[in-house]
Formats: sequence, structure tokens, C-alpha cells
Amino acid sequence: MSERFNPPPQKYCILLSKLEETLRPDQTGHGFIHGLRTRRFAEIIAEGENIDHISLRLAAEAHDAQRPFEKATGLSHYGHQAIDRTRELFFQSGFKKAEILPVLELIAVHDITSWEKLISLSREAQILIEADNLDALGYVGIRRTIAYAKAFGQKVYSEDSRSLYDHMKQYHLNLAKFFVSPRAIEMAKPLDKEVQHFLDELDKEYEETGKADYDMKVFDLLK
Repeated sequence: MSERFNPPPQKYCILLSKLEETLRPDQTGHGFIHGLRTRRFAEIIAEGENIDHISLRLAAEAHDAQRPFEKATGLSHYGHQAIDRTRELFFQSGFKKAEILPVLELIAVHDITSWEKLISLSREAQILIEADNLDALGYVGIRRTIAYAKAFGQKVYSEDSRSLYDHMKQYHLNLAKFFVSPRAIEMAKPLDKEVQHFLDELDKEYEETGKADYDMKVFDLLK
């Protein structure tokens, strides 16, 4: 296995502490725990592959570090300004420029939604995207999506604006098609079924009401 660098425990622990602090305000389902889950998914997918495992791991943990910045400013969490802010987190933790560059390169492409672009990326970038997508599926993914919808004032259904239902139908149900790794494809299958089941149940719950506008408060019972 190829590893470009192996961060000493001290600066790695400092980085994790800074990531946790930076992501503490997040209420969109993209917080610190999501980064840890993404890292674990990436480790499972990448096991046995001759890639840059360390950069992949760090990118998985830090890929959404600027979600609070995005929520506050409306700027992309992986755009130039966000990348600069994440770079500073690594510098403050003791990482050097050469160590940080491959991590930031992965973060910069982690949110693409084009199959053509996906298959043209490095293996590390593909795995990061797959790992991130896996955490958007299954029961945890559903809960994260509900949190995101509530944070941005979306409704369950809406005739006039973007809703939780629309987002999950258009985005989440297509995620299972957006994997290239055989291992990730198999991991996604049962998680994708949970999303489909959730949407089927939503349809049954609201079929008699004509899918009028429903506030996200209906999901407060899941707390």
C-alpha cells in the first residue's frame, strides 16, 4: 500500500479536535460524526488497494469541514474560499504544505454528480465520493436528510418549492447507480432499499391528502 505521509499522533489529534470544533454548529447532518463514518466507509472500500490511504482518510474526515461556513455565507463548502479555510485548519494542526495538497485535491472534487467525471477521477477521489454517498443512504442517511431539510426550511412535500420528498426521489434514489467499486455497490444495495421503503411509506401516509405542504415538524417524533 502506498502512503505519502504518516501523520504523527499529536498533529492528527489536534486536527480532529479542530474539525470537531469547526463542525459543532452544524445542524444539516454533515457534522463531525458524518466525517468519521465517511472515513470508515472509505477504509472498507479501499482495503487491499494500492492507493494513498492516509490522504483518503484525512479527506474523508475533513471533506465537510466548511458546511457551517456554507450555511452562514451561501458559498460552496468545497469552493476556493472553503478550501482555504480547511487548509488553515491543517496548517494550525502542524501539517506541511506537501502533506495537505493531496487531501485538499480530494476534497475539492468530492461533491460531483456526473458519472463521466466520476470515472475520470483518481481512485482515491472515487472512493471518497462513494463513501460519502453511502452515508447518505440507509436509516442514518434518511435521518441526515431530514436534518438537512429542517435546517434549510424545506417541507416534506410542497407544490411550490423544493421538498424533502423531491430531493430524495431525485437524488437519493439515484445514488445506488453512482458507484464504481464492486465492494461499494454491494454495500449500497441494502441501504438503498431502506430509502425506497421510507419513500414508499411516505406515499402511503399521505396518499389521501394529495401531498399538500407538510411541515418538517412531523418528524420531531424521530428525536
